[in-house]
Parts: sequence; structure tokens; C-alpha cells
Amino acid sequence: MPVHSPFTRFHALKSRPQLAQTDFEAIGALKIIVQSAHIDGPNGWWRRPNPFITIRVNETQVKTDTQAATYDPSWIKSTFHLLVKSPKEEIEMRVYDHHEHRKLLGKASFDMARLIESGMELDAQLPFLKHHKRRGDLLCSLFYFPIALSLGKDTGTWNFTQRE
Repeated sequence: MPVHSPFTRFHALKSRPQLAQTDFEAIGALKIIVQSAHIDGPNGWWRRPNPFITIRVNETQVKTDTQAATYDPSWIKSTFHLLVKSPKEEIEMRVYDHHEHRKLLGKASFDMARLIESGMELDAQLPFLKHHKRRGDLLCSLFYFPIALSLGKDTGTWNFTQRE
């Protein structure tokens, strides 16, 4: 049975993608499926928020689509693949309201070391906070794929293999 990783699609390419030098420091790949959120409200808000989420690992940041006027947004089709450079990193997720000039509604985080140890966290319900107060919950699934990078001697290309 083939190993499914974020880098499986690279094997189908005739020419390998060129990666920046800093990408070779990666110890693994992270797959995040953002499923949904529940935003506590209205708490004095006069209208429903237009939420989106940013996810940051290392210097890399990705963003979900903006959902229109809802306290219960769904991003079930939002899947992100990121490289992990250190087990000491933290996965930071921030919930914003696009309508209010990208106002921060709250932030949640997940410990990378915990994810590396378990390999996956299915349906993780992460509370997001603002000013130490709970503002809602994020529902997501996180997967960690350890990788080893080796330089192909004959072709000069990089090969991605999964560590056992």
C-alpha cells in the first residue's frame, strides 16, 4: 500500500520542484484540515461576523476563505500542507472578522511536540481566546508526517522519503 503524504504528488512530476534552501531543514510535514468553528456572540455585536482563519507555523502563514455573516463557519474543504522545522514550534491559529477591518476575534494554539508524538489529532476542539477570555472553539484535524531528505546522487534532485 503506498504511503500517502503531502509530497506524494512530487513523484508524478517529470521535473522536480525547486525548493528554497531553508526548506531542507524540515523534519516533517504538517497537514491541517480546518473543519469549522463556533464563535460566541453576539456579546454586544450588532451584526454577524465574516470570519476567516490564519494558520502560522514557522514563518509560513496560510489563510482560509472568508465565510459570510455567521457565528458557525464551516471550512471542511480547507486543507493545508506546511513544512515543520522544529518540534519546539507551535501551531498558531487566529480567527478574524473580515468585515471589521480584519479584527482579531481570538487565537488558539497547538503544541507541535504533542502532535509529533501522537502523529495525528482527529477532530481536535481548540478553544480560541482573546484577552484571556474564551471567544469560541475551532474544530480541526492535524496530521504529522516525518520526512527525511536525501540528495539523489545521480540526478541532483531531492527525494522525500517517510521515516519509519
